[in-house]
Amino acid sequence: MPRSFNHCKTHTQLTCFILLWFAGVLSVQASLKPLPVYFRYELLKSGALTNLVVGDFDGDGLADIAGLTRSQRDLVVMPAKGKFSFRSYQSFRMPSRVQSLLVLDLVGKKHSDVVALVSSPSRAQLWQIGGAGRINPKKQMELPLPEGTEQLYLSPQHSSETSHFFARTETGTLTTFSLHKKEGFSIDKPLSLSHRVSAVFLPNFSTSDFFTQAVGENVIWLHRPPPASPLAIRCKESVSLAATADFNRNELLDLVVVQALASGKTTVEVMFDVGVETGVAPIRFETVVNPKQIFIQDFNGDGLLDIGLSDGVSFMIHFAQSSTAFLESMVIAFSDETSGVTVADLNQDGKPEIIVSEQKAGKLVVYSTSRYECLGVEHLATSGAPSQIDFYSSRKQLFVGSNRHHQIETVQIDRHFSRSGSFSVAGNIVSLWHDASEMISLTTSPVTLVRKPYKSEQVVSHRLFSLGVSHALFWQTLEGQPALLAVLEERASGAVPQLLFYALNRDSTLSISEMILDMPVSAESIVSIGGATLKKKHYLVVLKSEKNAHSVIVYELNAEKSRLSLIEVEQHTFSSLFAQQGARHLLVKVNKNETMDFLVTSAKSAVLLLSERLYQPQQISNFPKLNTNDIVLWHDGDGDKLADLIISRHQRAELLFLRGRPKGSFDMPKIILSDVIATSIASSITKQHATLFVANAKLHTVDILHLKK
Repeated sequence: MPRSFNHCKTHTQLTCFILLWFAGVLSVQASLKPLPVYFRYELLKSGALTNLVVGDFDGDGLADIAGLTRSQRDLVVMPAKGKFSFRSYQSFRMPSRVQSLLVLDLVGKKHSDVVALVSSPSRAQLWQIGGAGRINPKKQMELPLPEGTEQLYLSPQHSSETSHFFARTETGTLTTFSLHKKEGFSIDKPLSLSHRVSAVFLPNFSTSDFFTQAVGENVIWLHRPPPASPLAIRCKESVSLAATADFNRNELLDLVVVQALASGKTTVEVMFDVGVETGVAPIRFETVVNPKQIFIQDFNGDGLLDIGLSDGVSFMIHFAQSSTAFLESMVIAFSDETSGVTVADLNQDGKPEIIVSEQKAGKLVVYSTSRYECLGVEHLATSGAPSQIDFYSSRKQLFVGSNRHHQIETVQIDRHFSRSGSFSVAGNIVSLWHDASEMISLTTSPVTLVRKPYKSEQVVSHRLFSLGVSHALFWQTLEGQPALLAVLEERASGAVPQLLFYALNRDSTLSISEMILDMPVSAESIVSIGGATLKKKHYLVVLKSEKNAHSVIVYELNAEKSRLSLIEVEQHTFSSLFAQQGARHLLVKVNKNETMDFLVTSAKSAVLLLSERLYQPQQISNFPKLNTNDIVLWHDGDGDKLADLIISRHQRAELLFLRGRPKGSFDMPKIILSDVIATSIASSITKQHATLFVANAKLHTVDILHLKK
């Protein structure tokens, strides 16, 4: 008997070990699961709206959106056409000021109704918004409520005939009432509570249990049917938000409490199986500071409930790794302050969309993981304003750098977009490059070179001897030679800018080294630098701005160990053409016949130096006026093998496209993207189409444009 028992015990221990190991593997795999990618779609311009709600108001099977104007006297309804497109909004004047809206879906009706809480005197009004494909709001019935009712709550307990509500007054009393499909409204007696109520938290599944928050106290009460007594949950810190759900699906209530700490930080505490001793330990983690709304939804469609929080300017999602753990989070930075935010599954794909009403722009915007290429432009939401982007076509990877969070994200660009990783950097990101082995970044404050090999999780940083960076270039590795980096220092008072060079080695113990110039180049008059590789030789091109003349000088780079020589190959001077305007950009294009063309721009004009007639500068007649922060890209953007001009104008928030024509001529400028402040532009050309990736600092997105050839 003992022997048999020991054998069973050993077998049980081994089985438990295997199960724990397998669970650990699954846990690691879950934590490494890429975060979803959100696309930004502008629905329509409707003005700033509050109290956003979603329902099928006209009975056509599509999710419509409704909201209130800032005065709360007008109801705005936006009927859906499908695939995130909406018909023109319709505005209706309400007879009284509306405090809040609730969507009601009684089973058996082919459309959604709205219950509106109106003030002076307090009333609960049932409004039929439409039906049979039409929008025509009509009040059906109303119920007098206790004076000073501030908020209505829709109970999860409902049937095909009846819906139940809570009404909370400004004095903290709580009343329940019902809406019967045939008889209409009926009111119950106020609930007898030992405390005044400041908020009610109802679960997302049918149960009679619910939570309330006490006025002026950090106490949340759990209410259960008699004979059970209310249970007080006392919180250590100041409670700003709360919600309830059933994360572990055992039909017991879990409580989410958002607390503001004295340190200025905000934390989320999740308490599982409140009121029942099940042994599941609570968890706590930091979140966005001062959130205003909380949403419990399965945002990524993995079957687990996640926690979403909005602070009015961004939306943070804490993704569940399991039913009792939240390990990963992501932030969607809105492009504008919001007047209203809600969450609903507009396209019925099982993943809710984040619906936002922008306060200043007056636009209704949706953030979704679904892609609809028929919209022409896709907006990939990023964590803050993207500062730099780089696209590696062979690996179909987009690198996105964000200065707000000082991190670089990798987005896999294939049939579907997915974030495949991210890593942090110190300082603001100046440039992003790549070659076949690694992703390379240059950051500032202080100036640092960051290297991330594709086959390793290790990130290596190298401090550079530079005061700051005005321009930087990277030449990809040639056989037998190290990669080269050129840095033009930014101008500082009392300091003369320098032109510095570094060698990037992979097989040496000294992975980066400063190159010593045989003949130092005066950088005081250098405005911009460019580079190219021809016939396995590296070339540096500089734009010099002197008193009455501007010149383009081409140097061949010869590297030998730690020494570097610059051999001047050619020079081209523009008399006084740019003397008054001030040259700003230098762009270099390599032709198929291994020659170089140059483009030089100023505030008001641009000049082409084509390889077949280098000494006959050609002015671009229809070149638009530029400001200091504008971006100019000279590249084949549409895939017709002719170089185009892509220009981002910050002051006008627009992206211009000048289609290239033979002999260096261009079509008239065309706005291909509005509402954009570009910080970086990358491109890709395939047999199917040409694609532009635009880092949009205004909308906090990477805008993806598919251009026809």
